[in-house]
Amino acid sequence: MYSLSIVYDLLGAPRTIASIASMTETNVDGQVSVILDYPNGQQATIYTTILALTAISARITGTEGRLEVNGPFLRPTSFTVTRRDGIRWDFNMDVQNGFQYEVAEFARCVASGALESPTLSLDDTLGVMRLMDEIGRQIGTAPKLQAPRIEVGSGAVSTA
Repeated sequence: MYSLSIVYDLLGAPRTIASIASMTETNVDGQVSVILDYPNGQQATIYTTILALTAISARITGTEGRLEVNGPFLRPTSFTVTRRDGIRWDFNMDVQNGFQYEVAEFARCVASGALESPTLSLDDTLGVMRLMDEIGRQIGTAPKLQAPRIEVGSGAVSTA
């Protein structure tokens, strides 16, 4: 979810999704590789596994350099920016675990009565969920039941 959220936040909905998985003996997706392709030529690759200990890092690469979020990227405390010419900056933040920003935003939304966060809107959340559903369909782990449709309007949440 976190890796898809980062990609969706940066690039939006992809044009094409290609996913492949290796299943465990109990038919759980042990490792999954995903390529997301965008109309302007950008691509994103995502790899996740429960079979090995990975660095849980993220890398965003562009024409002028790259940003590497040191693991675990889902609660970042440091990152490195490296320009194409080799100049590099390291940023290290003095935080306990990185989740406090997510918790603080949730608390802010609850306290203000907000039904969604401008940081990650309901539309963006649903977009990420659609990506997850398509990846699950491609690798054979999509839910067999249809989830209820949630409608948000006039300050109330209801299922339809």
